[in-house]
Amino acid sequence: MKLQLTDDAPATVSYGYVDGGLSPGDEFDVDGAKGEALLDAHDYLERVVDIAEEEYEVTSGDGLADATYDELYERATEAGIEGRSTMTKDELIGELRED
Repeated sequence: MKLQLTDDAPATVSYGYVDGGLSPGDEFDVDGAKGEALLDAHDYLERVVDIAEEEYEVTSGDGLADATYDELYERATEAGIEGRSTMTKDELIGELRED
């Protein structure tokens, strides 16, 4: 599994199984179980999914990108996010990730 540090990651992050320090935007490989545990533990990590040779799509471990607008709206309602009725899907995702 390939993971990437998001822009809101600490300036330098290190893991014992990765050579050297990592900075926001850096990618690294980790085995599946350890990768899942890291995604659960750190909001500043995203999974990088290989969708074609040398082409990558970054997705978050929170499942928001795969949710429908209605599912996101319901989660925003539960979270008490104001202004949700005028937000786009991307805006809802952004607000839910900030919450």
